[in-house]
Amino acid sequence: MTDTYTYTARNSENPERAATFTIVDDHLRVNLTGLDDQIPQMLSGSQQIRPIKQFLTTQSGTLLYKIIESMSGPIHIRDVAPNLTDEQLNLVMWKRVGGLRLAPMQISIQKIDNPEAAALFLEALTERQAETDSPAVLPGLMDYWATWLGLLLGLITLIKKFRQQKPET
Repeated sequence: MTDTYTYTARNSENPERAATFTIVDDHLRVNLTGLDDQIPQMLSGSQQIRPIKQFLTTQSGTLLYKIIESMSGPIHIRDVAPNLTDEQLNLVMWKRVGGLRLAPMQISIQKIDNPEAAALFLEALTERQAETDSPAVLPGLMDYWATWLGLLLGLITLIKKFRQQKPET
């Protein structure tokens, strides 16, 4: 049976700014906009154009996040660094490509409407992280594509310098 935990964080001043986080086994799924849930509500009613315009103007920034979310897919929970301070929820999540960390994505929701629920979510996430094996293929800094790129560029630089210094005979 699948082990899930879902938490929705909302901005207390603008409840339309919400993110739903669902832990499914050892992965975290993120719905940043609630876009899928809001479209049918906007299209049912006599004045359809005004709600759509309002939604697009208030959610245009988060629409980009929705597109990014669909490309990123679920994130392994060991690749998530959570933080909750002063009613602000921050999650830094690493996207893996080929088993190595490629790029971080950060989600930050300020003035969350229910800090107690956020603390419980982070507690559940931290517990699940402790129970789950790391998806890392290599340890430490070797788990990042940037490290391998830096090593490759350094090797190329050394080879070029070696060839320039090599005396011709």
